[in-house]
Amino acid sequence: MVLHNISTKIIAYIVVFVDQNKPVWFGKTSDISDNFIFHMIRAFHVAGRCVSCGACSSVCPMGIDLNFITRKLEKIVKERFDYESGISLETPPPMGAYKFDDKQEFMMEE
Repeated sequence: MVLHNISTKIIAYIVVFVDQNKPVWFGKTSDISDNFIFHMIRAFHVAGRCVSCGACSSVCPMGIDLNFITRKLEKIVKERFDYESGISLETPPPMGAYKFDDKQEFMMEE
């Protein structure tokens, strides 16, 4: 009975946490800007964890080669931040660390 109560509270907490709407990082709508932001964040999370199995590309309903996009993103991260995932446990991921000599000119492009 105690385990059931604990799991019910955990599930209730997760539901409440997921349904919070502040701060708004990206919306839950099907608006193009919400979809774009969701997929960009997903791409950053996948880069470095992908094992190139091709499952994402094979199930994409639009036929987008997501594996190619992930490889391209990894190449950009290597060029801009000199970082490759899985090489060193001591090296923090590029979006989790700041260096004063990080390249920033791409942020100023219009």
